[in-house]
Amino acid sequence: MTAEPKGAHTRRAARALAHLGEVDPALAVLGLWCRHRDGDGATMTAGEVITYGPDFATLALPEQVGLVAHHILHVALRHSPRMAGLRERLGDSFDPALYGLAADGIINDTLILAGHAIPRPAVTLTDLLQQAGLPEPVPSPRWSAGTQTALPWRCTVTRVAPSA
Repeated sequence: MTAEPKGAHTRRAARALAHLGEVDPALAVLGLWCRHRDGDGATMTAGEVITYGPDFATLALPEQVGLVAHHILHVALRHSPRMAGLRERLGDSFDPALYGLAADGIINDTLILAGHAIPRPAVTLTDLLQQAGLPEPVPSPRWSAGTQTALPWRCTVTRVAPSA
């Protein structure tokens, strides 16, 4: 096998990226702003670069798609630059592990609500709030009309039917 040129687009995640375009075109478009690379370590995001480790290839396609979407959202939500800014602002009191846990929880709950499979075990915002003993969010009174859908953290989202 010949070595790939440095900075070559991923081969490891190519199938999952193509499938993401079929199942979630909006996330796939966000993925165009990312640089997708293969690497030797764990699958990770650094800035705009998503590096897919060898273990990525062992996942089933739905989990690969979910993991690709997870990392695309890290880039889209600018988690790396936001973390750097928070670290600069808070100095020694900044906890990068806590920041990463919160960011992962938000993204994973979002992906689960969107119907994506994510590799397990996975942290979710719902679990973090429950473990922290925080009260459940209370729905806004503005969300009281129309069809209501209960979300995992038990707040209510209202969907207003389109007018005819």
